[in-house]
Amino acid sequence: MGRSPKPCFCFRSLFGFTLVELLVVIAIIGILIALLLPAVQAAREASRRMKCSNNLKQWTLAVHTHADATKGWLNIGACPDLRTIQNGKTYNRISWFVELWTYIEQQPLAAQYNYSLGWHQAPNLETFRVRLPGYYCPSDQPNAVNTGAFWTILGNYVVNMGYGRLHHGTAETTLHVNSGGSPYLVGSVEKLISITDGLSNTVSMSEILISPNRTCPRGIIPNDEGTPGFMTFNTPNSASPDNLRTCLAGTTDPTNSLYRKYPCAAVGANTQVQIVARSNHPGGVNASVCDGAVKFVSDNISLVIWQSACSSFGNESQTLP
Repeated sequence: MGRSPKPCFCFRSLFGFTLVELLVVIAIIGILIALLLPAVQAAREASRRMKCSNNLKQWTLAVHTHADATKGWLNIGACPDLRTIQNGKTYNRISWFVELWTYIEQQPLAAQYNYSLGWHQAPNLETFRVRLPGYYCPSDQPNAVNTGAFWTILGNYVVNMGYGRLHHGTAETTLHVNSGGSPYLVGSVEKLISITDGLSNTVSMSEILISPNRTCPRGIIPNDEGTPGFMTFNTPNSASPDNLRTCLAGTTDPTNSLYRKYPCAAVGANTQVQIVARSNHPGGVNASVCDGAVKFVSDNISLVIWQSACSSFGNESQTLP
């Protein structure tokens, strides 16, 4: 009589995964990453925008401190040549932030600067080669510099020069005044008391973008012939072109992708230069008002409201929404 065969107890391994299971897990992880990535990017941009807003606030508070120390005079927006102006000071090719260094704890730079010389001459040029975090919006190109013999820092923050162009001629000055003026001028200077529309109703500063090739005037804020200010002939991030002495290749062609961010039309003189507020923040730009507050201004703001909020004595009381 034969022996009965021993029963076979066979167990499938409990520790392995099939290929299908692995693919399902990988797909789920990919979906989760795709869902989380926009939220992470949005959080990062919110942080960058907050830092940008804080930079604008510090500059605007420095304007107030400067006015307190100079019997109410605002700092000059820029100066195109050697001239003595309303506040009794003599300037020679200067940009807006030089007079504010003392009030943002940059006394060594302020002490080194010679007002009788232009920004491009020694020792002034060296002061414009010191990278300060306060020049840059983290959403653009932090620490960027331009190139060439007169290389300097670049920057994203500019002063409100109102309706008109960079270097006003006689007719342009009349147009500027008739449109309600602005807190900052080229070759001239205003007082806080001249902002009769109210400090909380008048834009002080906003943003511009730095050119990707860093040689186009966009972002060359130390140069009075660069882009030390923004103008209000169009709304922030307008699809219409800015007027600049030099345009980045591709930015004059509406079919080029660069045109959407840096639209540009080349002009022949500084009296024709116009640039609007622009930023990399989705949907708008940061702008400070003359009382020190900072607001986020939508790209969809009405041109009438924007121009009214940027004029300093236009007899409007238009507050930024």
